[in-house]
Amino acid sequence: MDIGPAGLREGSERDVKDCKLIQGWLAMLAQSVLVVLVVSVLIWKRHVETPRRAWRIWIFDVGKQGAASMLVHVFNIGLSMVASTDAAKTSECSWYFVVYVIDNTLGVALALMLHHLFVKYANNRKKQRVPWAHTLRDGLLLPATEVSCQVAERPGFCEIVAACGYYGHPPSCAWWGIQLSEFLTAVFLSRCVTGGLVFLTKSYGLKQTAALIDRWFHGHPVALLFTVLIFVPLVANVAQAIIKDTILKSRLLLKTFSGEVARRTSLQRAASLSSPHQGNSVDNHESPRLRLGARCQGEA
Repeated sequence: MDIGPAGLREGSERDVKDCKLIQGWLAMLAQSVLVVLVVSVLIWKRHVETPRRAWRIWIFDVGKQGAASMLVHVFNIGLSMVASTDAAKTSECSWYFVVYVIDNTLGVALALMLHHLFVKYANNRKKQRVPWAHTLRDGLLLPATEVSCQVAERPGFCEIVAACGYYGHPPSCAWWGIQLSEFLTAVFLSRCVTGGLVFLTKSYGLKQTAALIDRWFHGHPVALLFTVLIFVPLVANVAQAIIKDTILKSRLLLKTFSGEVARRTSLQRAASLSSPHQGNSVDNHESPRLRLGARCQGEA
């Protein structure tokens, strides 16, 4: 199908079966616009969140989503093309809508459930070699212990998976790759389930639904293309991206930030009660982390 200017002028004269997902510059433009809009929403989310993640951490988190979304998009397009070929008188675009709805209901829920189970399993299986505490310095999470100043052993696969959203200090691409492999595994398994469900139930309402969508857009394949590739996915992808970003980002940063605020508030209250005329006395109190750092320097 030619979805160029000529195709736009002749859209009303074309059969809706001519709607193709990956042919023509307009189809590519539609998908590119969707990517830009979703990434823009994630940038806005980072701007308003507290505490705000460093750019490198944010890029790692969004990179997981981007890789998973690309995998899902390719899978859904391939599934739609196969289903439309097998089902007579239905277009790729209408099948993409059917597959997309199933993916955003059952597929997303199943992927997040598998991800949660994988992280929980890794957390239960991780080796307890060195106690890990996390402290906040310059906006970064650092491994520390109140027991020893020795550097902890390198964490294993399960420990890295269990620390979802935390990529070491400094942030490591190797940690990100391990966590990405876990998340992609959860996404791939969930899409295998939804793909099998589509083929098993194709003749029990799905083919009729695809044919109904084609009838609604009869003579307007370009309108159908934009509906299934931009308008419908825009709302769903933005909501899905926000939910996934919240799940994938490190909970350790938020917990540490909250704990640091609570600790400072407690110190301020204690200082005001003991020395009401010394408003800045809290600055003279050394936190356990600072005392540990001084002791480490003394031992070095």
